[in-house]
Amino acid sequence: MILLHLGDWLEFLTILWGYFHIYRQHYGFMMMYKKKNRDFAPEDMRLDRIFFTAAFYYPFLTFPLHSQAAAGLVPFPIPPVLARIYENVLLFGLILITLLYLARQWTKWRKRLPLNWPKQILFAAAIPINFLLFRSALPILGVSCLS
Repeated sequence: MILLHLGDWLEFLTILWGYFHIYRQHYGFMMMYKKKNRDFAPEDMRLDRIFFTAAFYYPFLTFPLHSQAAAGLVPFPIPPVLARIYENVLLFGLILITLLYLARQWTKWRKRLPLNWPKQILFAAAIPINFLLFRSALPILGVSCLS
């Protein structure tokens, strides 16, 4: 890719690939907690995956809109109007998915079904940390090392 003068794209794709591996590692932890607690209801399997993916990726996917250094790593310009639409659509989706997830947990609690507390603690730790890292004033190298 460098010989084709696509080094910016190589760096961009490498960052995406690296974050995907961080996501998969946390997803693996979630699946271990689900197995240990026999949390295999089909609706929970699907909703856990969707919620965790949306909540984990939202701060990463919107990071270039909040950091000049991160925006410099994106190999194409992001027009401000499209950036606002993009972020608002992602935020709306995240809010909707989060409300569905919380409604499911509330329903399980009301029916006295187990809530899989280790998985909930993982979510409560991993998701806010991503938001803090990707909205902090840390230099981009610090964010990528800590996430």
